[in-house]
Amino acid sequence: PSCNNTTCCCVDSCSVFSLGSVAMGHAFDLILVQSDQDPSLTNCSDVNYSFDPLLGVPNCCIGDIGDADIFLEVENCDIRFPIENNKIKYPASYGQEESGYGGHDAKALKKLTECCSHGEEATRARVVVVAQSNRILAMAPCYIHFWSSSDRIFVCDIDGTITKSNLRGLLDTVVTQQYSYCHDGVCQFLQSLVAKQDELSPAYEPTPTIPNIRILYLSSRPLGLAFSTRKFLQQLRQEQPISQRVTSSLGLPRGPLIGFTGSLRQILVMELMTHSVHEFKARALQRVVNLWNSVDSSSPRARGEKKINPFWAGLGNTYMDAQAYHEAGMDLQQIYIIDKNSEIRCLDRNTATEGMPMDRDDYRASQRTLFPFGYQDKNIIRHILSAKQPDIVSAYI
Repeated sequence: PSCNNTTCCCVDSCSVFSLGSVAMGHAFDLILVQSDQDPSLTNCSDVNYSFDPLLGVPNCCIGDIGDADIFLEVENCDIRFPIENNKIKYPASYGQEESGYGGHDAKALKKLTECCSHGEEATRARVVVVAQSNRILAMAPCYIHFWSSSDRIFVCDIDGTITKSNLRGLLDTVVTQQYSYCHDGVCQFLQSLVAKQDELSPAYEPTPTIPNIRILYLSSRPLGLAFSTRKFLQQLRQEQPISQRVTSSLGLPRGPLIGFTGSLRQILVMELMTHSVHEFKARALQRVVNLWNSVDSSSPRARGEKKINPFWAGLGNTYMDAQAYHEAGMDLQQIYIIDKNSEIRCLDRNTATEGMPMDRDDYRASQRTLFPFGYQDKNIIRHILSAKQPDIVSAYI
């Protein structure tokens, strides 16, 4: 397939790497969070992009772009936002820059809240390289997810967690684009979690005070695979029986894709040699914690110098995932691990969070509650939605 429309944001449907004379790149999604109590308190994650076609080197542009500039374009927004050092700025022609949270311009953040859809829907955007002649040289599609500070996040790994294995899951979703080798029921599970409805146990009624639950897809895949990974998350479908003769096709719920901002070579070293992927994931989640705390209207002293816990739970397939979630501040009772047989276990034997991080054998020993039917287990949604949630985190990093 090909696409010659270089003015729209809907380039995710194109599988080619370049659109005519416009080079295609990669970008991770953005999380825009706003305080419920004070709408003027708004912050956004950094803009991470790459236009290097081979290794996904961060913030790299393909070819010689000379004096070209980098901008963020947002659907239904009449302003191009300059990007400087991964931060969103306000065009100088529209007025003087105002200091905002996280290094972003305050007026740019305010304008984004006016342009972006709030809640479950996501707003299409793209990072563009623009020449002095105003011609677009390159673009990288992404989405902006606009959430409230009262929302809570369910962190979901991809390889081995949505797919059945790390290696084959990566090959099938990137190389062959065959999306069949996934755990049964994962689409319905995540959709039910977001809807706070247990389709497998219709009699269960969750507590009305449960906040909105948002899905964050956290992967160790590098920037250079952002385009194909997002395509997989958007196009995965699983058949769900409604009755004996009728089925419906379910996809995954929307959620930002966050991954490794370095190169493919770096992540291979971390995966195969140093076994330190959990450190990257913990840092990525810590940045999410910092987003929530930056828009909190209460003082750190009022919280006892602790940080707000924006996480509802985390799901992965290795104890490095568990270690990352724990180091980012989740209690063990908030962490779930799925194995290659699709069995899910909660690490709720020991719910302590304080103290130094544990080693992987300790996480294995913390398994208690078993869900033998995995995502199709009739008790798992109830267990996740009913779990007691801590109000604060005590992160290790």
